[in-house]
Amino acid sequence: MDTKSKILLIDPDASTRTEMYRFLASLGYYSEPIESLDDFFSYCYSPSIVLIHDKGDIVPEFARRLEDIGEWFPFAVYSEEFLTLQVVNAVRNGALDCFAFPGEKDSVAGRLVQLESIIAQSGHELSRSARAKRLVRELSFRQVQVLKCVSHGMSNKQIAQEFGISPRTVELHRKIMISKLGVSSSPEAVRLAVAAGIAA
Repeated sequence: MDTKSKILLIDPDASTRTEMYRFLASLGYYSEPIESLDDFFSYCYSPSIVLIHDKGDIVPEFARRLEDIGEWFPFAVYSEEFLTLQVVNAVRNGALDCFAFPGEKDSVAGRLVQLESIIAQSGHELSRSARAKRLVRELSFRQVQVLKCVSHGMSNKQIAQEFGISPRTVELHRKIMISKLGVSSSPEAVRLAVAAGIAA
């Protein structure tokens, strides 16, 4: 029998948190109930599926705080009912699924299985992307410009002409940029830029 994923259940409402906890247990999932985002981020959880009760600004705040620490947790959101705009906002903030609870109770088991499948296929890539974005945020504006140019195959001389600086200054920016990214070469820096989504 396959081992089911652990679920981290974030819900400020004690009543719906308890109801969802019991429902997940009835499906064979172990879940850890968490009352607030502060509780979630004050403890070092290993990456697991996160279910969030979509109330107020909790979803965009969760996404922002994940980005701040350069982490990625696969998450889905639930609410008593969903308005179209609410679904759009949840997805824009990175939610992999949205469902009404208890209204769509019958479909939750299948959706959790689908969520586990998505994570198995793309979780590593998304986690790598989150780490890359965090590292790129540590660079100065000029270092990001240099990284983008390097990603487009430009030489130090071409980059210098692009920004009206000397090739020596470009080389200095390049060395610092490589050091900050924690890589040992320009090709590695380019791979990281691709993962961060800035090498388009």
